[in-house]
Amino acid sequence: TCRLYAMPIYVFLYVGVLGPGKTNDARAFGQATHLHRWLKELDDKYFIIGDNAYVCNRKLVTPFSGAEAQKKENDIYNFYLSELRIRIEVTFGRLTSKWRIFKRNLQHTPENCTLLIQCACILHNYIINCDFGGHISNIVEEDNTDNSEDDDDDINFLPAMDEIIFP
Repeated sequence: TCRLYAMPIYVFLYVGVLGPGKTNDARAFGQATHLHRWLKELDDKYFIIGDNAYVCNRKLVTPFSGAEAQKKENDIYNFYLSELRIRIEVTFGRLTSKWRIFKRNLQHTPENCTLLIQCACILHNYIINCDFGGHISNIVEEDNTDNSEDDDDDINFLPAMDEIIFP
């Protein structure tokens, strides 16, 4: 199972190849050690979005379901959350359209699949950055209110072979 987290500006923030394709989403998320460390250090004004397979908390927001989804305020929340999730799905669509190898099951060793996915995401981010005139890092940093000189340490970890967190 591959966990990819993207920003609504079509770039990937995190890539984790965390188990075989049939691994439960919540189990794979639990194995993302570098992602959990990053989330703990993430400023409270930021969060990631998940579907109903995940447990909602302060850093991971999920849609309301069942009877809760029927309440007007929760329906509005779900609508805007869905709008963000659509942008994320477009990011995945761009990745698979550009790198057609992902249109079918990968017939490689797990190690080579990991490298393929990581390389494709790195190249994808590079291309998107070029499309924005090389200003993706500026877009990400514009909202950073902490003006310390060591901002790069916020999300730069030395990830294991199976996880990448993009600066």
